[in-house]
Amino acid sequence: MPVIPVRELKPGMILTAPATNFLGNDLLKSGAILSEKNIVTLKSWGVKSVSVQGDAGEIAPSGERDHMSSDLILEKLERMFSTVKDQPVMQLIYDIARKQATKCESRS
Repeated sequence: MPVIPVRELKPGMILTAPATNFLGNDLLKSGAILSEKNIVTLKSWGVKSVSVQGDAGEIAPSGERDHMSSDLILEKLERMFSTVKDQPVMQLIYDIARKQATKCESRS
């Protein structure tokens, strides 16, 4: 199961592990057949690489993911939302993401 960068994905590839965002939430399930829309979604969520069927050179063994600490996630969220927190909808999104990041860390 090769792990390849999202920028190298092609429509029709099949995931062999769930694709998760930086909070650890599944965006696509294992077995999903990638479409152009799926690939755009993965890029927009900042997913760096995914596990797909094939025989390309492996980057990292399956299951070996970099998990960020809650502090690092909160720091990244703060940077990402720093210029839009004066907008009520963006503040709401920030608050939800912050709450989710804290909840994910407490489960670890």
